[in-house]
Amino acid sequence: MQQPLIELTIMAAEGLKNVSFLRSRMSPFAVAFVEPYSKQSTRVLTKGGKDPVWNDSMQIAIPFRLLSDPVASLTLQVFNEGAIGTPVVGATQLLLQDLLRHAALKGNGEGDILTLQLFRPSGRPHGIIRIFLKLSGEGLPGLPRLLGEDLDVGCDTSSPATGIPVMPTMTIHNSAIPPEHPGEKYSYPYPAPSYVHSTYLPYPVQPSPRPSRSANNFLIGLVSGAVAAALLGSFFH
Repeated sequence: MQQPLIELTIMAAEGLKNVSFLRSRMSPFAVAFVEPYSKQSTRVLTKGGKDPVWNDSMQIAIPFRLLSDPVASLTLQVFNEGAIGTPVVGATQLLLQDLLRHAALKGNGEGDILTLQLFRPSGRPHGIIRIFLKLSGEGLPGLPRLLGEDLDVGCDTSSPATGIPVMPTMTIHNSAIPPEHPGEKYSYPYPAPSYVHSTYLPYPVQPSPRPSRSANNFLIGLVSGAVAAALLGSFFH
């Protein structure tokens, strides 16, 4: 049996983050693969900017061993060919089982135009990529049996595809990081401490040190002596 094929056309991207050195005009290209060691790429659009248009087509074979893998995915990545390195601009994924399930249910082999959200390495969405995707191959009619699942679910094929085909099981997955759990996010095991910013005040003026008891006695003696001398002087005069 022939392996199922992904007939993929990477059409364009929009609103990409500018990751080029000194924010010069980017030269983006896109990469697609189901296995990391077998990648296919579009051409590099020199100075293509943040809204490149490729319309480059490719075929990607799906190995039979991946048909029953629940996490196997079609990965799409956009890079910038710069003077210093080739940084990633954005990435996204589609589960193969979702694509195969949709193809088995649709059954007309027409393909779909999908507009997918791209994600930065941080997980933040930024930009979109538009593709045409069609599955072909002699093994498509037998996919329900190969997947080993009950695929008797509805699929609305009348509405135009503006993203993921409308199916209960179809989802978009971030290729940069796994889906995050809800709730607060911390960079270490314990909640981050809260910091209170306040205005700095001058140090309080320290009071003068109190004189010791011996110093007080010495001063009293001096005063008493001066008074006594004055009295004696007035007496003899």
